Amino acid sequence: MAATTQRRAPIERNGGGRTGTFTLTEFTACDRFKPPEQRCGWYGDFVSDDGSVSRGRQELVGGLPKGAQAGETLRARDVGTPGQIYQLDDTESFGKAVEFLEGFTAIFVVGVLLARPWRFRAWLRSRSSRPANSSTSGEGKASSPEAEDVG
Repeated sequence: MAATTQRRAPIERNGGGRTGTFTLTEFTACDRFKPPEQRCGWYGDFVSDDGSVSRGRQELVGGLPKGAQAGETLRARDVGTPGQIYQLDDTESFGKAVEFLEGFTAIFVVGVLLARPWRFRAWLRSRSSRPANSSTSGEGKASSPEAEDVG
């Protein structure tokens, strides 16, 4: 978790993305957790502080606690992800994607190491460079001691 926080911190500290206001427009549904862990999904409109970015029908990543109403506004950040806006003070939602990618990468690397593809390639090379079998290479030739004794 500390590594995720360290990676995310430069984006937030250095002003990655654009900060602005997110206005709730459309409620979607709440998850099955009991309050206070319960989160409800919302769509809304984002407008950056300087007014240069305006995005309609964006999903608020991580949702809000039950009880929010359409028309309410909150501080948010647009980090360039199509269709998604993050709450300015939300540090958990962004990390979930990063943690998933970290886990997937770790499992992939372990799988490659266990599969040892370099040994398979070496095996293929050894089979292609192996001399032909004597029973197939001398087909049709009679072998006699006189033919082998040249000198």
